[in-house]
Amino acid sequence: MGTGGALRQALPLLDFQFLVLYGDSYLPIDFASVERAFLSGGKPALMTVQRNADQCDKSNVLFVDNAIVEYNKRAPKPSMSHIDYGLGAMSTQVLADENTTGPFDLADLYHRLSLSGELAGYEVSRAVLRDRLARGVGRSGGLFQGWGTIMGYAEQHMRESAEIIGRWIGTDRKDRGSACEGKRPTTGEYFPRRRRQRGQTVPMP
Repeated sequence: MGTGGALRQALPLLDFQFLVLYGDSYLPIDFASVERAFLSGGKPALMTVQRNADQCDKSNVLFVDNAIVEYNKRAPKPSMSHIDYGLGAMSTQVLADENTTGPFDLADLYHRLSLSGELAGYEVSRAVLRDRLARGVGRSGGLFQGWGTIMGYAEQHMRESAEIIGRWIGTDRKDRGSACEGKRPTTGEYFPRRRRQRGQTVPMP
C-alpha cells in the first residue's frame, strides 16, 4: 500500500501533526528542532535534507536559500545537490486531501507539495551524521540490556550496525575520502550470512 497509503489508513490514530522517519535508519539529530521548524514554518509538510552531491545516493532535492524548490525521487535533475535525510513532518490534512483510497508512495506526495511551494526544508549537516552515527548506534544497543531474550535480535542488530558503520566511516576513511564516497559496504562484507531457525533466540550477554 506504500507509506502514503499506510499513513492514510492510520489517520484515525494520528495527531493533527506528526513526524515520519525511515524505519531502517538511525538519525542522530535534534528532533525537537525539526518539530519547531515545522510548527513555525506555516507549511503543511517539512522534509529534512542533506547536502549530498550524488555521493551517498542520487541527489533528489533542489534546495535553494533554505527552501525546497523541488523534490523528485523518480526523476532527479542534475541541478539537485541535496537528498532527503529520512525525517519528515506533516499535517494529517495533506493525507486526507489525497484523492485516492488505494496505495500511493509518500515520495509522490512530497513531490507535488514541493512543486506547489508547500514543502518546507530543514537542512542537516552531513558532518553531524558522519561523526556521531557509529557512536550513537553503539550507545543505543545498551538500551536493550535487561529487557529479556525477546530483545536479543534488536540488541544484536545494534551491535552489528555499530561495527559496520564504524568500519565504514572510521578505519577506511583515508581510502574513501569522506563518509559517502565509494561503494557502500553491505552487511555481508563484514558478517558471514547466517540462517536463523524459526523460534531461535539470541542469548543476552
